[in-house]
Parts: sequence; C-alpha cells; structure tokens
Amino acid sequence: NTKLCKNSEDDCVERKMSKEVALFSKKTISKIAIFDLDGTLYFENSHMKIIQQYYTLGFVLIIILRVIAYLFPVVHMMLLNILYDGIDIKYKSNFLLPFRPEIIAILKQKKEEGFVPIIVSNAPFELVRSAALQLGIDFLQAPIGNKAKVFLGRYFSEDIFVCTDNYTDKDILDMADNRVILVSEKTRKMFSEYVGRALFINK
Repeated sequence: NTKLCKNSEDDCVERKMSKEVALFSKKTISKIAIFDLDGTLYFENSHMKIIQQYYTLGFVLIIILRVIAYLFPVVHMMLLNILYDGIDIKYKSNFLLPFRPEIIAILKQKKEEGFVPIIVSNAPFELVRSAALQLGIDFLQAPIGNKAKVFLGRYFSEDIFVCTDNYTDKDILDMADNRVILVSEKTRKMFSEYVGRALFINK
C-alpha cells in the first residue's frame, strides 16, 4: 500500500489513529433529517418574536427594527442580541411558538422512514432547546452560514434530508441527499438552483 505520509511509519500510524478517533467521537446515524426552526418548523422568527412579546414592542418600533435590519443588518443583529440578553432566563427557556402542521407531518413521516430528526438552527440556544424538548428530538445551534460545519462536527450520516426556508442554509442544502424547501413568491427565485433537486412547498 502507498503511504500518504512523508515522514516516519509511526507518524503515519498516529495520523490514521487521530482520524479514527475523530470519526469515533461523532454520532454515526445512518439516516438523519435536518429541520430548520424559524420559518420552517415555526411559522415565525422566534428571536424576533420573543423580543416583541417580552418588551411589548409597539407596531412603530417593530417597523423601525425592520428598517434597521434592511439598511444595517449588523447593527440590527447587535440590537437583537442586546435585547435578548436582557430577557429573563426562565422566560427564554419556556418560550414556544406554534409549529407549522405540514412540516410536523413531514417530520413524523421521516421518523416512520427510519430517519432521526434534528433541529439545526441559527436561533439563540435556549429557543432552539425549548422547541427540541417540545418535539422530543435533538438539536444544534449554529452561526449563520455554518450549519454544515457544526453538523458535520457532531454527526456522520450516509443519508441526509434537509427541510428549510432559509437561503443562508445553502451549505446544508448542498450536502443533502433530499430536500424540502419552503418558499414565498419573494424567495422562490433565490432557490432556483434547486429546481428539480428539491420539493418546494409554498408558505
């Protein structure tokens, strides 16, 4: 066999063992179904909704936040994080929103097909955990655009299904074997590259 290591045989063995340890440290599950939370399992954005409800924001302030989000997304996220950090931990930990029935039906169907469902979300940790506990499934919290990196650091699977409404989830959509994408008239064009490769559901 040709060695890939340029150094000693002991170095080759050590690198091989390190790779095996890394694989062993992951959860190996043959079939995994990944579900986004906000706008997918939930109708609404939990990060925004908990702030609106906790601080009882009026219509005008909500509009102002949306304008800031459009013009200055980084500033908007900083404001949301500051407001979120001020919310009581018990309130965060028990916060739930209505689930989208058609996506819950898909989750149940995937369970029947032998998939292990998991929420992978950009929402704050407590909000993702609360939803996962309600559904009795596992979860991961990931930074925007890094869901695949976080998921692959924890799990290994040969058959991956992804359900999302978020174009920033392109990383996990690209690694999926099968996909369901929720779209609106405004977002459908953003997912045009997945036509013929995904099932589209209108919001």
